[in-house]
Amino acid sequence: GMATVYRNYLENECGLEKNPQKPSFVLDLYGAIDYKASFLGIPYTSNKKLTTYEQAVEILSSLKDEGIADIAVRYMGWTGDGLLNIYRLKKAKPIELLGGEKKYLSLLDYAGENGIKIYSDVDIVKYRKGSASSAVKTVFEQISKQFHFLRSVYSRDTKTDDVRLLAPSRIDEAFKNAIKPILELSDEN
Repeated sequence: GMATVYRNYLENECGLEKNPQKPSFVLDLYGAIDYKASFLGIPYTSNKKLTTYEQAVEILSSLKDEGIADIAVRYMGWTGDGLLNIYRLKKAKPIELLGGEKKYLSLLDYAGENGIKIYSDVDIVKYRKGSASSAVKTVFEQISKQFHFLRSVYSRDTKTDDVRLLAPSRIDEAFKNAIKPILELSDEN
């Protein structure tokens, strides 16, 4: 009720016009994540698929069948090491684990044909290992890190890797290098 009263106030007293456009249905899809595993006691990092490119098409198709018209999708974890990069992202290419380039392009084609907006999320700023020369540093020339915290006990999570941030002076170059394969894919189609 309060929101309606305030909206009426903005329309009548302040001259705010009602937006005729209906909002989009926004959907976040997670492609892959990495996790720590071990084989014969030897730890390694592996990727686990959550939503493949084919499954994304199926989800979008079922939403369209249910009558949802305006859909916007943010697809995270579709490139690199999944949701959060282990090493600094050099090139944004579709992950083979999720179906590879052909399946990714078929997802984009389906979205284009059906008026669905796909925002392929790429994080070029955060990474966990390597490239100390590219990381943001403190005034003492130490790598500045972000830590994960356990909210339940207000303590640092020691099971997850610390996150490094790419130095601002390197972001432009990193973006151009990362986006180049995607532009090449779109030029081919």
